[in-house]
Amino acid sequence: MSNRSQYFLSIEPSLGLKEKIIYRIEKETKQKALFAFVFGGLTSLTSVLAMVYSLVLIVKDYYISGLSEYVSLIFSDSSTILSFWKEFIFSVVESLPFLTMTLTLFSLWIFVWSIKYIFSNLRKSSSISF
Repeated sequence: MSNRSQYFLSIEPSLGLKEKIIYRIEKETKQKALFAFVFGGLTSLTSVLAMVYSLVLIVKDYYISGLSEYVSLIFSDSSTILSFWKEFIFSVVESLPFLTMTLTLFSLWIFVWSIKYIFSNLRKSSSISF
């Protein structure tokens, strides 16, 4: 063996170094899990509030746009709808509240993503053991 290898073999780590390293890793893992839980929780809460607001807007836009009249026409005069089905479909599509529907779907997507983010980080933090 060379002098260098004997030098490195003779160096001993300080007592409790392994425990300090493990403690520090566990502490950082818990901090990351707490951040993920708080961030995911706030994101999911915000998305639920946005979803409720957008659902209220959808109901409001449903009645303002006249879509309710088209739906009632389906049940009252279906023979007219069958004869003019193309115009009817274009009228229904034109009166749909696309902006609020998009806002609702986006809020739903953010909610699902945040719940997935919370659970994946909790799973990662609970699976680390030494």
